[in-house]
Amino acid sequence: MVPESERAAFEQTYRTHASSVFSHFLQRGMTRTDAEDLTAEVFATAWRRHGEIEPHPEAGMLPWLLGTANNMLRAKRRSLWRAHRALARVERPADVPDLALDVTQAAEDQARLAVLIEVLRGLSTAEQEVIQFCVIRGISPTVVAQVTGEPAGTVRSRLSRALAKARVRFAELTDAAPDPGRTGGSW
Repeated sequence: MVPESERAAFEQTYRTHASSVFSHFLQRGMTRTDAEDLTAEVFATAWRRHGEIEPHPEAGMLPWLLGTANNMLRAKRRSLWRAHRALARVERPADVPDLALDVTQAAEDQARLAVLIEVLRGLSTAEQEVIQFCVIRGISPTVVAQVTGEPAGTVRSRLSRALAKARVRFAELTDAAPDPGRTGGSW
């Protein structure tokens, strides 16, 4: 059991020097997370070795803490270098595809599809149908008019209005500004 006076002294040392040790790691290029972890390691080492450490008469514990921090930095960099060299020695088989791009593309496609479904849900049934026939299926408005028995001009007007509404709704859902000059054509 550690005497209360030593515990209080250690807590004071931590309060006084933790930010300096943390900054020391950041200034040497460590990420914030690594700097936090290494700072904790420095103070854990100081706690384990509290009976062996002789504070500097004028500077106190800071020189020892920063020296320990430097040793930990060197050890961390050696470890990273060894890992880097080991990875460099491992040959990647040429026939194994990198699936990260496919996974990313699939996720983006899924997100776009969800937005488009939401856009279509915001339209009337007639507007949904004209977009599905003309835009999604690629059937001309003239053919849609012949099949439905409506005038071709009505189908074209409905398609134009539906696309305009869809563009506005798409812009709302994606924070993109609709192109006010677009009146027809594909998305």
